Amino acid sequence: MNSIAANGAEKRTGHAPLMCSALDSLAEQIAVLDLNGDIIAVNRSWRRFAEDNGAPAQPENFGLNYLRTCDSANGECAKEALPAAEGIRRVLAGKIAEFRMEYPCHSPSEQRWFLMYATPLRNDDGAIAGGVVSHLLITDRVLAEKRQCESEARLKTAQRLAHVGSFERDLESGKGEWSEELHRIFGHEPRSVEGPTAADFLRHVHPDDRDAVAALFAQGDRDGRSFHAEFRILPLGGGERFVSLICDYDLTPLGRPTRRHGALLDMTEHHAAEEQLKLLANADPLTGVANRRRLLEILHEERERALRYGQPLCVAMLDLDDFKRVNDVHGHDVGDAMLRHVTTLVKASLRSVDALGRLGGEEFCVLLPQTGLDAGMEAIRRILERVRSTPLRTPAGELRQTLSCGLAECCPPPENSPQAPSVDELLKRADLALYRAKAAGKDRVEPGRA
Repeated sequence: MNSIAANGAEKRTGHAPLMCSALDSLAEQIAVLDLNGDIIAVNRSWRRFAEDNGAPAQPENFGLNYLRTCDSANGECAKEALPAAEGIRRVLAGKIAEFRMEYPCHSPSEQRWFLMYATPLRNDDGAIAGGVVSHLLITDRVLAEKRQCESEARLKTAQRLAHVGSFERDLESGKGEWSEELHRIFGHEPRSVEGPTAADFLRHVHPDDRDAVAALFAQGDRDGRSFHAEFRILPLGGGERFVSLICDYDLTPLGRPTRRHGALLDMTEHHAAEEQLKLLANADPLTGVANRRRLLEILHEERERALRYGQPLCVAMLDLDDFKRVNDVHGHDVGDAMLRHVTTLVKASLRSVDALGRLGGEEFCVLLPQTGLDAGMEAIRRILERVRSTPLRTPAGELRQTLSCGLAECCPPPENSPQAPSVDELLKRADLALYRAKAAGKDRVEPGRA
């Protein structure tokens, strides 16, 4: 489009020197047109641009028609020249008050962008006598906007990959904004929640966590102190997710908070991995019940609770009778299936307060809180009966299994009496009772002796 500048010439006839000086003082490249689109004046910036781009400073044909030059443009130039000519014609015809258009005009050595601005030129009676077309170099602004867009795009990508959403809120106006990733975390389409409020945020927080999160926001909005919290959210599409929130504030010189900034990390997969690690650390991989380490932890906790509240506790050692024969005759796959089968039956016979764990091999341990020896013996007999009467179905037919059990009781000691048995003593008593049950013919429970 700026080939017009290269071919335009200055026409000063009939114009006061003051007008020419005023035009020459402006940084914009300015051309004055008559109603036909002929150039009747240009300023120094226009001439300098022509010279810098290899055009003669004083073109022979000063009355170049700006509009026809635009109309005759071809190739890439036509993309900007044709709309520019149409806009200028509408200004000269009085159809619009002004016309603006940004366009690129790159040289072989640099990228350049310009803002073209066309306005009518009126005579003393207000009639349109021509127009003024100016071209302002806006390369720095365009490049800055491009860098900002690229930076925002990188930030969006980073947030999406890291599952981190961000938000801001002006505490005085109440106006807020969510990032695209925060929209996604909450189950919304990007930018679909216009002017999100604090209530919109809290609406997604799990009801059991909502009051605590609201209190943190309220406290931070008062004193401007940053905070961190982990809680659950309920996305729009359903389900439950675990998130971690970090929140900070902009403060006035006097320390009054004015703006809230927050980052929300979706840590659902991380939380699930942690839970899986806990399960692997605490559970027997074959049967899913507590492993030896976890069961001993529970036993210590239950013993302390029993002594603190003066309640009895029973510890039962269970062993599958003749289990080696199952492995030898039917194979280890059937043996593993039998262990899982017995585990399922025992668990189905226990209360919610009871605990079951596998100590190793075919040996299990059951904890019966708030249960004395007599009630414990009866509970174990029910378990033995259930296992005895419920065979495992295999391709080779039904397999029946029995259990032997030793039961030890931990009771709070009377005043001035010996200390209550330790965890090791309880396990030893139950183990010795188990051996007596085996020796007495198996498929039975024997009480432990102090």
